[in-house]
Amino acid sequence: MSVNFQLGGNWKKIHKKTWEALEKKDYKGAIAEIKKSTWHKQTPKRSNDFIKAISKLK
Repeated sequence: MSVNFQLGGNWKKIHKKTWEALEKKDYKGAIAEIKKSTWHKQTPKRSNDFIKAISKLK
């Protein structure tokens, strides 16, 4: 939810590789993509919260 709030509902189009990894349940790949993003550099608290949420997925 906070990802949509901060980045907007179209974040999936902006962060395509992250979204594609999530759809494939490649959570390590999604996390790697987030860590490479400008979003992560600009707002590490929020992006780290997203990373923690992804880390809990199986």
